[in-house]
Amino acid sequence: MKKQFVYLIACMLVPLFLVSCDKDKGKESVPEENITRDAVMDADSNMYDVVKIGNQVWMTENLRTTKYEDGTPIPLDTVGVPSRYCPNGNAANVKKYGYLYNFRAVMNGAHGSETNPSGVQGICPQGWHVPSDAEWQELESYVLSQLDPGKQYQTIAKGLASAEGWMTSDNVGAPGNDPSSNNYMGFFALPAGKLLISIDEDRLLYYDGFGSAAYFWSATGSDNAAMMRYLDSNSQDISRDTSSDGISVRCLKD
Repeated sequence: MKKQFVYLIACMLVPLFLVSCDKDKGKESVPEENITRDAVMDADSNMYDVVKIGNQVWMTENLRTTKYEDGTPIPLDTVGVPSRYCPNGNAANVKKYGYLYNFRAVMNGAHGSETNPSGVQGICPQGWHVPSDAEWQELESYVLSQLDPGKQYQTIAKGLASAEGWMTSDNVGAPGNDPSSNNYMGFFALPAGKLLISIDEDRLLYYDGFGSAAYFWSATGSDNAAMMRYLDSNSQDISRDTSSDGISVRCLKD
């Protein structure tokens, strides 16, 4: 009887201990005062929350507008002109993941920029702009400066990645590993994936990375291609590359 009583007490204490550990991880969550709800509206009257990270203010959601600020519509599923695409080819994903856009749609006729701030409103609402490569670098530097090297689950990828939607990973510090400890910067990056586009053949190819990768445009580029950033469910880092595909947009406050 005594052994059964001890076992019962142990079973009761273990869940409490696990909850306590989770609460410790929760201390890394973004302070509520850094988040502003429904702070900006796009041309379709969609409302977006924003977050202050260092000296920058970012939208916490991917853009999902179907038109520019002047009311000009952005075509769906086209090549060679400004266009938008549904994540993974499914319109039901747009509300949560936003649209994917080609670079022409993102820039709306503006020239590429390497400055900080970029000065490119492009597809963004009034008072907001498409971040340059230099502005992405500023974000990365700030997030890295805030990490506690003594905590394995604190990485730049987990700091920016949302706590949901990521494919499972065994790599500690990757967004897909213990996603409940993600997003302590409040950026809420979701793995919307991308649409591969063949510019030479003037055709859409296939969707890739939905659930495993988040891609974001910068304003630093020309013609159909530009620098972008991406997070992967199995990586601790944020990566930098060029793209000519259909990917997500995050706007930055002027």
